[in-house]
Amino acid sequence: MKIGFVSAVGAEENTPLAEFIKQVDRLARNQVGRVKAEDTELVFQMPGSDEPPNDEEILRGYLEMARAGEYDAVISWCFLDPMKKEARQALEIPVIGIAETAMHMASMMGARFGVIAPDEPGGKETTDGYIRTLGLQDRAVPTRVLPYKNLWSALTDASEGIDAMIKAGRGLISDGAEVIIPGCVLIDVMAANAPGCEQEYPNGLKEIDGVPVINVAAYAVKFAETLAAMKKAGVPWISRKAPEQGVSATKYKGPGFWLD
Repeated sequence: MKIGFVSAVGAEENTPLAEFIKQVDRLARNQVGRVKAEDTELVFQMPGSDEPPNDEEILRGYLEMARAGEYDAVISWCFLDPMKKEARQALEIPVIGIAETAMHMASMMGARFGVIAPDEPGGKETTDGYIRTLGLQDRAVPTRVLPYKNLWSALTDASEGIDAMIKAGRGLISDGAEVIIPGCVLIDVMAANAPGCEQEYPNGLKEIDGVPVINVAAYAVKFAETLAAMKKAGVPWISRKAPEQGVSATKYKGPGFWLD
């Protein structure tokens, strides 16, 4: 089985930023490698520009992977699942949102969940808005922001980042959360791998004061494997009752994509 990750963060290939993104991918492969099927191959696709991609570019990323004809499912490799709904209406293979999957899993694991969002403008508000979009506001406590900004450096030394995550997690627990979700790809790989402090967290940060921390990427891959297997067996994976979203990627004239 072959699963593609469609990133909403890009960089010019063979640049320092691209190498750092590849480090994120390596950490994700490590955390997913513990649970994925042995024959499942993971491929990460990045826009070839360090400029923030727009909706057309993100949708084009989904379309490019689907047109390759090699993938059994694709995953949105950005929390909040940009253009996931549109891609599901355009593609015949399963399209998985990492935030959506994590939130529904958390709803099955406990009565209420809480998300730790990155410390950036609008991070909390955007996350709470997406929770409402999914209709899960009654299953969630208000999002907390990670009191730590140096997430890129945390991918080599996560000690301060994990300490900050524990602090934010305890705030969510005091609000009533029974499950904690890392609300960013960088927070997720930091928590799941604990780079630089593996001796203290040999299996990553799995819980805070007894409350489980969701492994976002791992759940997304397992769900992708499940839906892909069901599709191959002729079991429906989506309803086509909803109308097409009318979003076109035909106008996209960006720099293209590269794979890791």
